[in-house]
Amino acid sequence: MQLALYDLPDDYFAQFVPRIERVTTDDVSRVMARHLDPARLTTLVVGDLDAIGADLDASAWAIRSSCRLTPSDDSREFGIGIW
Repeated sequence: MQLALYDLPDDYFAQFVPRIERVTTDDVSRVMARHLDPARLTTLVVGDLDAIGADLDASAWAIRSSCRLTPSDDSREFGIGIW
């Protein structure tokens, strides 16, 4: 059904894994450099700030924003940071 719907060749699924296995790290790097702008990327870290904060500080990431949320079903506070 997918073959007809997307006009794929009859051997598409038989060739899928071998084609993916031929992809190299250089291929991924080349395509990534063409399509991703590092200046526009954002990393979102969600977790217990007290438990993971020291590791984030050690990585020398600058904290641009953080807040504390208290889940309604739990009295623990969770930190949310955007780096």
